[in-house]
Amino acid sequence: MQGGDMAEREPEMEPIWEDRGAMPDFEKEYWDEDDWERFMTEQDRKVEELIRLDKIFLDSGMRPDIDREFELMGFERCDHKCKECAERSSCWEYQEQLAEESREATGTPESEVPDIEDDFHQIPVQRACSDFAVEVMRWLHDLPEEAWESEPAFKKLIENCGIPGAKIAGGHGLGYSPDTICGNVANCKRAAAALSRSVEALAVLAERPDTAEKARVLKLDGESALSDLWVRIEELRAEARRLHGHPA
Repeated sequence: MQGGDMAEREPEMEPIWEDRGAMPDFEKEYWDEDDWERFMTEQDRKVEELIRLDKIFLDSGMRPDIDREFELMGFERCDHKCKECAERSSCWEYQEQLAEESREATGTPESEVPDIEDDFHQIPVQRACSDFAVEVMRWLHDLPEEAWESEPAFKKLIENCGIPGAKIAGGHGLGYSPDTICGNVANCKRAAAALSRSVEALAVLAERPDTAEKARVLKLDGESALSDLWVRIEELRAEARRLHGHPA
């Protein structure tokens, strides 16, 4: 069989960002924590796949061509004339066009993106997690490279220490409305998971004579922040139950 014939018989795959097979039910009134976690996990998978495809393209030695790269990834340039646009949730240009038409029809001004930087820094546990990450990175910066390049716990710590503060801020950015508060919870749970991994790594480093002293101090800081974070998660859960009409 000719290669061209095989290619012709291959089924056309749905672009990964259009695949809703693992997504929550979009018709539900409110998503719960599990729905938000499934959604976030699916988005992670799609981002990882796009990164993988992007790397394949870059490693191919082909001339940089954004249109060709989009084509290989399954994207199509939007000319705002595509009859299928309304069926494609990923066509952000089309969605923005609809939003602009709605604003013009109703006379509603385009909303400004709020500056939440100072806002989320008012959350005590977010500040604690951010300070924890800064202290970890300062410590690692001061260590000689040969002290940590062969220790997996250092890699685990580096990969996780900056996640908690960012996830708490991300949850805050989602908000506290009935529609989004469980997404806020899901982000905080991701923060807690990363913080737990950081504490686990520090527990290993606390057993090494050359890193024990500082690792023990940072481990206590991480455990304290983790305790506060679970308090925040439970507070958000209680608020979600109230908003959804299911008080404890």
